[in-house]
Amino acid sequence: MKLNRRQRGGSAGDGSSRRGWAWQASIGVAIFGASLWALVRDMPAINVLWYLPAWYGYLLTLDAILLCREGRSFLWHRRRELLAMLGWSVPFWFVFEAYNFVIENWYYVYVFRSLWVQALYGFVAYATVFPACFFHAELLRSLTRWDKIRWPGLTITVRKLRILAVMGSVCVLAPLFRPRECFALVWLAPILLPACINYRVGAPSLLRDLEAGRPGRLLRLLAGGLIAGLVWEMFNFWARCKWIYTVPGFEEWKLFEMPVAGFLGFPFLAVGAFSTYSLFSFYIRGGRHWEMEGPDQAEGAPQGSALKTISAAVIAVIFSAVVYYHVYHDTVKSRRPLLSEIPALETATRKTLRRNGIATPEELRNRIEAAGPVQLAARYNMDPDEVNQICHLINLGLHKGMGLKAAKALQEVGVATVEELSRWDPEALWQRLKTERPRMASRLSPAQIKVLVRAAKFWGRSKR
Repeated sequence: MKLNRRQRGGSAGDGSSRRGWAWQASIGVAIFGASLWALVRDMPAINVLWYLPAWYGYLLTLDAILLCREGRSFLWHRRRELLAMLGWSVPFWFVFEAYNFVIENWYYVYVFRSLWVQALYGFVAYATVFPACFFHAELLRSLTRWDKIRWPGLTITVRKLRILAVMGSVCVLAPLFRPRECFALVWLAPILLPACINYRVGAPSLLRDLEAGRPGRLLRLLAGGLIAGLVWEMFNFWARCKWIYTVPGFEEWKLFEMPVAGFLGFPFLAVGAFSTYSLFSFYIRGGRHWEMEGPDQAEGAPQGSALKTISAAVIAVIFSAVVYYHVYHDTVKSRRPLLSEIPALETATRKTLRRNGIATPEELRNRIEAAGPVQLAARYNMDPDEVNQICHLINLGLHKGMGLKAAKALQEVGVATVEELSRWDPEALWQRLKTERPRMASRLSPAQIKVLVRAAKFWGRSKR
């Protein structure tokens, strides 16, 4: 069915908006470039924000390419759809954060010290999940002929739907009861049950596509999810505020921070995002969905209402806030390092350093390495050996984002430098921490210790 201009989301202003794609792409590239410059320059505070402008600049550029290719984009023609994607990405992702309290597959480092500032940063960052999955799939649709592929139709019966529903229920529950063995099922949980419901109620359905022998949408989502995953992990690898994986059995072979096998989860994430968003669009938004042809109202969809939207939004906000609070206090392992966390620096010395443009431990470490401990000690009336010890502490604290508190605890149990850390057995080190610094051992899990030791062996000192 060929869409007319009204159905495709176009308007009389399509010509001017299409010509604006170059400006939009230029703005997106400029935002990305500015954030990259701040990261490379290691500018305090701003370098922590790298992930946000990088992703939004990138998405803005993708949207501009869609505008160039098709004469329509989410920003120009489907703003309500875009806002819905951004808003509902947050509770969708927090479902996985809630699972992570049990499966413990990743943790966060170097977050902002203010709960509210970090909450704002985190919510805006998590809002990119749906756009990241869907923009790539839409771009592939405009660039490939996958939508023309036809397969033999899959026969969907009530029995098969029940089997899929049972499998979906297992995927939802098994990771909670057997997290070490079943953690991977988390990424199937948002696919199977929503897919069955979508098929039954008439929402945009991948099962109905397969029944009709049209696998194009599924293929685009799988490929788009993989591309999104590569971009996610590439941006995350160079970030200050970032996540680090501790997936059981997959610690050795990694691309960026992600175990290589873990990239297989991103295609499933994109499919789950589509199934969940389709179900949400059907029940909350009266069937409005960017891939629906014809009128906005899907046949058979419950009528959308302000009350229904507000009620769903309130539930989503409460759920997200509760999960985020626990993420900040449990999944977060370190916060931005401060000069005040370095015991050897007296208050007067810290003030002198700040007056001379040294406001963070990273900047102090860079100055020590550039000038040498002796020269910097003479400049600020400090002991050279003490300056050298400060440099070791900072290097250790910056290693894989462990933070200065964890670095001090390691030094107190005999691990003075990153080089010494590389010679430890992870289990032995954790047992020593458990015995001599039990409070820190409760924060540094055996899996995290394994990540730190492995990184020290392969890369030595790591700024990221």
